[in-house]
Amino acid sequence: ARFEASPASALGWGGGPRPTPVLGGKPRAGGAPERVQRPAARPRRPLGGGGGPTAALQFCGNHAGQGMPMTDSIASPSAAGAGLVHSSTSGTRGYPLDSKLSRFRRMRHGVITGARLMSEMLSQGGYRYRPAMVTLTYADVRGWEPWHVSETLRHFRQFAKRRGYQLRYVWVMELQQRGAPHYHVLLWLPRGLTFPKPDKRRWWVHGCTKIEWARNAVGYLAKYASKDNQDHVFPKGARIHGFGGLGKSQARERRWWLRPKWVRDRFTIEEDPRIVPGGGYASGTTGEFAPSPYKVIRYNGVLVAMKVEDYEQLTADRSDGRCPSNP
Repeated sequence: ARFEASPASALGWGGGPRPTPVLGGKPRAGGAPERVQRPAARPRRPLGGGGGPTAALQFCGNHAGQGMPMTDSIASPSAAGAGLVHSSTSGTRGYPLDSKLSRFRRMRHGVITGARLMSEMLSQGGYRYRPAMVTLTYADVRGWEPWHVSETLRHFRQFAKRRGYQLRYVWVMELQQRGAPHYHVLLWLPRGLTFPKPDKRRWWVHGCTKIEWARNAVGYLAKYASKDNQDHVFPKGARIHGFGGLGKSQARERRWWLRPKWVRDRFTIEEDPRIVPGGGYASGTTGEFAPSPYKVIRYNGVLVAMKVEDYEQLTADRSDGRCPSNP
């Protein structure tokens, strides 16, 4: 048996009739025709229901009337930029968005860039300092609260301010093998200034702490920022990295490095591009607007980023009832 799909069913059965069976082949003994094979399972609709361009992007019917998925396989995440995981495709070029991978890469990039800029700023200013690493560990796996690290950093800042110094730091959250989060805080301390253990001063009452001097501030912090424990998930609503004490120009450069590559290619550090509600970026100095060259769609319950021109070509081909050509 074979099946002929209507234009609506070729777009993922978005409200149209199911495929019409067309009998073929020789009849069985006794004149009864061959049993018609049932069509494949109906593809899942996108979240949010119904028709529209998103539903049309679910499947594209091939010449046999069956659904052909837009993507076949996902390649190694290391081959793509932050949050964009490259995929080999059947008829189009799409990038499934991995929110966990994107968040981890942004954290790693932000922590390492912040530590590098902090060290460069202090070296150029002629400051004599020593980097110290403070580790804050939870005794209870379920004892985490979002305000714990902020409260401890407030005590650090007050301790430094009473001694006439501005506290400069970068911190990162890490997940232990047992699933409990703990923090690594890198402090740039002036020569002659030492910090007491936070648990002894009751600045950290949720477990134990450790302080050690770091010879290479950037390399020391990068070791922890590069760990990706796939077996556990960060607590909901948790900030996983932060900084304090950077100068205005260094903070602006850090923001620039965390922008997508197409934004860095379009704007300079001095322009300080900012996100525009609804999509795109605008220069912080001239107001020049740059729309995003990507469009995000939902495919089989997964968010996928596509180049705008690829998306427009795909929707045009789907509206004509044709499959997009192979890349």
